Amino acid sequence: MRHPFTIMAFVLILLSCKKENVDMQNSLVTDIANAPNKNPQKALPKRIWHAYDTYINTWDFFYTKQGEVDSIDLFVETRSYGNWRAGYKVYHSGNRIDSITKTSWGQVWDVLQNIKYENGLIVGADFFFNRPYNNTPDKWKIEYDKKKRPLNSPLGEKFYYDEKGQLVSYTHPYSPGRNASFKSDNKENPMHRIPDLNIILLNEYETAMAWYNPNNVTSITYTNGEKVEVNNTFDYFGNLIIRSYGVGSSWGSHQWNFVY
Repeated sequence: MRHPFTIMAFVLILLSCKKENVDMQNSLVTDIANAPNKNPQKALPKRIWHAYDTYINTWDFFYTKQGEVDSIDLFVETRSYGNWRAGYKVYHSGNRIDSITKTSWGQVWDVLQNIKYENGLIVGADFFFNRPYNNTPDKWKIEYDKKKRPLNSPLGEKFYYDEKGQLVSYTHPYSPGRNASFKSDNKENPMHRIPDLNIILLNEYETAMAWYNPNNVTSITYTNGEKVEVNNTFDYFGNLIIRSYGVGSSWGSHQWNFVY
């Protein structure tokens, strides 16, 4: 006859194994349920691909350990003008940007320096466009509202927000026909996660949808009354992976792809 203590120990082992399996199952369920709230939801884009008109731009991003942009490799493909590469290098002084250079064909073309800060925000800088042939800088000046939201781009676009902080409209400095109002979803715009991207890309226009809105635009209405629907596709973690819009619109046909 088996000893009662042996039987009791065997029962305790079975109960312990059952409890451990239940705990593992609960833990697995909890992990799956919380997955969208983990780091991938805040993932920084490693590559952004943008196709429009006869151009395809591919940006590859390289970050510091602190999650700030260290450098960007840009590959431009065109049907009419051939292909070329350019690189953005960001120089930091502590947690602030000290200067930025854009290099192409083996030499520095554009430079941003003498960057000025107020309350931790970039408010001014000297921008040298086409530096080998131009020694006169454009004076950048950026203003903010009380909630530290940029009211203008360095190149002259102006931005207007609602109480939620979403970008609701903007004006273009040179093309009034591109002035537009926006509607957005409540999901995070992945480009808005990249610190100071609006500054780093230097002389890039049409950044209103790309960076200044913390959420993703779902429709655009131009001043001429034309309305364009924006199609956004997200991955399992809620990250935007495809944005497309504008067939026949004032901006032409655009598609953005995001890789994390």
